[in-house]
Amino acid sequence: MAPLVQETAKYSEREEKLFRELDKGIDDMEKGNTIPHEDAMKQIRERLKGYAV
Repeated sequence: MAPLVQETAKYSEREEKLFRELDKGIDDMEKGNTIPHEDAMKQIRERLKGYAV
């Protein structure tokens, strides 16, 4: 493997988790498991309240 490819292939544990979650979201989208934007934003706001953001 070329040095540049080796370097870019290294992800932190946090990045790996993010990629897994993004993959799950894309899989859901492809299966038609979606909700309206307004509902999604409501869920996000509710979850953020728990983190005091």
